[in-house]
Amino acid sequence: MNYQRLLPLALASALWLLSEIFFIAAPLFYSALTLGLVLIVFSTKYLAEKNKITHWPLLIIAPILFWLACSLYVAIIPNFFWIQIIFLIEAWFVYSYFKNLYFHLAYAAPERLEKIDNLLLAGGFLGVFALGSSLYGLTAFINAPFLVLLAAFCPLAVLFFVQFLAFQKNTWPSDNHFFLIIIILLIELAGALSLLPLNFNILGLLLALIYYFLLTAWRLFQQGELNLEKMKFPLILSAAIITLLFLSSRWL
Repeated sequence: MNYQRLLPLALASALWLLSEIFFIAAPLFYSALTLGLVLIVFSTKYLAEKNKITHWPLLIIAPILFWLACSLYVAIIPNFFWIQIIFLIEAWFVYSYFKNLYFHLAYAAPERLEKIDNLLLAGGFLGVFALGSSLYGLTAFINAPFLVLLAAFCPLAVLFFVQFLAFQKNTWPSDNHFFLIIIILLIELAGALSLLPLNFNILGLLLALIYYFLLTAWRLFQQGELNLEKMKFPLILSAAIITLLFLSSRWL
């Protein structure tokens, strides 16, 4: 029996169950979170070894980031309905990622790379939103020093860009200077946003929009196509949404 085909559904179901467990029993949060990370690592390693893939540690970045970001986010929001929606989105993302990863590794299906890339784009945006909202929300909920939380955000910010390299020929960016610049910009702007008296969800959305814009610029730069014409639409879209948020949000 081909257990690889069953792995995406089994893993997604297990993570959904773990999410429900720590939602019902809050003291089990860290245990469920850790067990979820272990399941993701071993599931990825199993798929990689079955298909003789050596760079499997890079393949765990996307599902781990999404699992961590969503788990932290639901810990600070009180709405039961949205928590359950997030659990389902989380399970769907993991299922879709590992399903496409299986077909890509086992059958070298090129069309799966495009689907994975779209998943990483959507997952990256939602992950940064969830992580950013948690970053700003925790400062209020547990009165944690923002600089400490920002320092913890730094390595995760790098991984939100590095996750795309797992499916490229080069496993590390050749454009080191540009890569470093966008990482520094994201972290500095994350710190600057903390000064705005806005709801933590709004701040998280603003950070996600900044990430989307910087990611687009980096990917175009990698392809040698970074120019004003290519960046016009992302710039206009990001500026329009940010302006709308500023005009419609309730300032604290």
